[in-house]
Amino acid sequence: MSIPTMDNSYLSDRKEHPDGWRWAKLGEVCEVIGGSTPDTGNSAYWNGDIAWVTPTDLGKFSDVIIFSTSRQITASGLQNCGTQMLPIGTVIMSSRAPIGHLAIAGVPLCTNQGCKSFVPKKDVYSEFLYWALKRSVTDIQALGSGATFAEVSKSILQQFEITLPAIPEQLRIAAILKEQMVAVEKARTAAQERLRAIKALPAAFLRKIFPDPGQPLPEGWRWAKLGQVVRLINGRAYHASELLTEGKYPVLRVGNLFTSNHWYYSDFELEPDKYCDKGDLIFAWSASFGPFIWTGPKVIYHYHIWKVDCGQSLDNEYARHALDMITAKIKSESHGMAMLHMTKEGMEQFEIPIPPLTEQHRIAATIKDQFAAVEQASVAAEAELKAINTLPAALLSRAFNGEL
Repeated sequence: MSIPTMDNSYLSDRKEHPDGWRWAKLGEVCEVIGGSTPDTGNSAYWNGDIAWVTPTDLGKFSDVIIFSTSRQITASGLQNCGTQMLPIGTVIMSSRAPIGHLAIAGVPLCTNQGCKSFVPKKDVYSEFLYWALKRSVTDIQALGSGATFAEVSKSILQQFEITLPAIPEQLRIAAILKEQMVAVEKARTAAQERLRAIKALPAAFLRKIFPDPGQPLPEGWRWAKLGQVVRLINGRAYHASELLTEGKYPVLRVGNLFTSNHWYYSDFELEPDKYCDKGDLIFAWSASFGPFIWTGPKVIYHYHIWKVDCGQSLDNEYARHALDMITAKIKSESHGMAMLHMTKEGMEQFEIPIPPLTEQHRIAATIKDQFAAVEQASVAAEAELKAINTLPAALLSRAFNGEL
């Protein structure tokens, strides 16, 4: 069997370390330890009190220090497999599926074979080692190999080099990074909450305009069943043999509402009410569920789509938002069903509030302005979150370039 060799190409573009620092192989400053899994068919090995870390545990973990795991093994399980107890302060890294999740042991624990653990010797402080490995994840991932999934071996990791100052400097840097990373995480959490709040605004706007059926309405408004004010017109039901790769007219299917790829065509002539044109209101009543204003060219539409004929008394945009509220209600009552479906008869029974047509136009214009403002705020919030997400890497770069 061939012995794995260290690919040192990642060293070729490394910067000089700060004064007083040195390059050190992980195998010189740590004991690198693999893990193992007890026989899963032996109940005597499981549901004990020994924490047993897997890459899945590390992938779900967002803190630095790990105290508990999803599964625990017994002392008998520990004794009858190739894993071993690791002391508090051990740095654990997933070495496959994927490479690079990290944590520091807050209790004595062990790991499965998908992790490599680094027990620090006297020359390295565990929290500094954690951040050094965090900074080096991309380089370590590049050293992985394997046909099924990439894995980095113990021998490779033993040869991997990190830059190392004296212990007092390690302690100082680790303390600063801990404080700064906590601040980054607080900023990230706040930005995520702002983004969630912004994305919730459209639904809040609609709830304010479209009350629940039976609630009092402003003067001049009325409640009406959907079937009383619109026509839901089914498209053509095609057999698979009738959908062509080329033809006279494109056939709008539900999937085409989200992508321009995979269009089919038909040689059937356009029939009244069996096609939709730019500006038409349509509703996908199966699978991808909900209303859309069609913005493309004239197309034949498939059976799983209704064209919504609003006549002369209902504004298309106002009707779309009313249908959005009905869609939200249906989804909330579906209890997470992946595939939604609604009959025409069932849809026609939903009630919507009908204001005068001029008020519908005004409401639709107001919603458009509000949604545009929400979109602008959402873009800004996403940019803020993206900027915050770059901070950890920037902080680590500064720390290991001697700039803290």
